[in-house]
Amino acid sequence: MLTLLSFLPISQTEGQNWTPVESSEITIQTGSIDIVPNKFQLYRVNDAEIKAILDDAPTEEEKVDGDMSMGKNVIIKLGLPDGESEEFMIYEYKMMESGLASQFPDFKTYYGNSISNPLHHVRIDYTTHGLRAMILSPDGSIFIDHFQRNDKNHKIVYYKKDCLLYTSR
Repeated sequence: MLTLLSFLPISQTEGQNWTPVESSEITIQTGSIDIVPNKFQLYRVNDAEIKAILDDAPTEEEKVDGDMSMGKNVIIKLGLPDGESEEFMIYEYKMMESGLASQFPDFKTYYGNSISNPLHHVRIDYTTHGLRAMILSPDGSIFIDHFQRNDKNHKIVYYKKDCLLYTSR
């Protein structure tokens, strides 16, 4: 499968930096911190780059009989709780009825599969608040959320099992 992927037209992941940071490095407080897992990794990201990549993702309708070999493929890199990253081939899918979608054109949903591990799948939403995602893996669900409200450029990444409390502080 990886050999096949090397021949497909793919959007590159170059420039998609998920830079690990410490909370002390985030000096601008933009809002409350709602999610406080026991273990997590913080990242600095470029929201504009992420949005541009997502905007380029093909839709489910653009698949040819479930095969993208003749179409455009878009790969997004996502940070993981251990400080590493993983690449996913993604597709946009329509979750809202057309009338509701026209009222909220900036709300988009995506799904994808890992390039390196066929057992890892991702669900992504992008709204006016930026990217949020859930990676489904045999090791457990991984969540990517905003570190603090109104901050699109810092993400907190954690396993579901490590988050027992959602709070606002």
